[in-house]
Amino acid sequence: MMTKHALILLALVTGCQKGDDHKKPPPARDEVGRPASLGPEQMATVDDMVRFVGGLRKTIETNQGDCARLADALAADVARGQAALDKAKGLEKQLAGDKAALAWIQGYVERKTGGFEPIIKGLGPEVARRVPPVTLELGGLVATRIARGDGPGRVALQDLLERCADYMTLEDGAPARPEAAADLLDALPPGREHEHKHVLGLAHAAGGPLVAVIDAVRGFPEPRDWFVGLVLVAPAERGRGLGAAIMADLEDWFRRQGAACAYLAVLERNPDAQRFWIRQGYQLLDRRVRVSGDREDPVFRMKKLL
Repeated sequence: MMTKHALILLALVTGCQKGDDHKKPPPARDEVGRPASLGPEQMATVDDMVRFVGGLRKTIETNQGDCARLADALAADVARGQAALDKAKGLEKQLAGDKAALAWIQGYVERKTGGFEPIIKGLGPEVARRVPPVTLELGGLVATRIARGDGPGRVALQDLLERCADYMTLEDGAPARPEAAADLLDALPPGREHEHKHVLGLAHAAGGPLVAVIDAVRGFPEPRDWFVGLVLVAPAERGRGLGAAIMADLEDWFRRQGAACAYLAVLERNPDAQRFWIRQGYQLLDRRVRVSGDREDPVFRMKKLL
């Protein structure tokens, strides 16, 4: 059933494969036997899933032998494929009770992709552990990774940055520019690639307006470190301990990835942020000057052992 496909895909990114999710589907029927309930719109959703699964297989084949790179590449695939996953879940609900249609979809996807079991077998436990879930729960909020090519995600992120005019003015000298979200998604520290970058949009419910954002990069400055580039909470949500709750859960997730330390840099002219990070257990390392274009900003670099 589509339920099994959805569960296996989720298991792929959470490392929770178990039970009869591994059972092989029944043999596929020929395309001409497609049930009448599967019209062009429904088949477009099914074909999106076929392309999504095919992309996962290609990623595994391309990155075999490099556990960390494979994990990051799969995470990026899942983030880009979130729309296909959401549509597939919607189709499953639409076809609830239509066993013939669900069975046909199962066989069709199996035949087109070669099945899910080879994909799962291509993942060692180390890879499954490293790949972040499609969504995380951080501080009681639903956190979803925003990829560079995620148009709706970028729009939601831009909206949040515009609502955080106080921080953006402190950071950049002016409220959020039209390209602020795109710039955040593009920014990388030296030696890192976009598969290492995790921009997480946080909302009270999946698909809801963002109330916070996290920008974190794995493997910087050292392979077992994480660099927290931004933790930003919408003005209407501040003063409730949300930032501290988000960080506690985020650091727990870092630890599950095998992290040793978390690093960050806070503006010298932002004493409130300095006090916040000290309360979270971060220690001052040094003072540096961050150069961005024609701007030079003194920052304090901070570190926390995980």
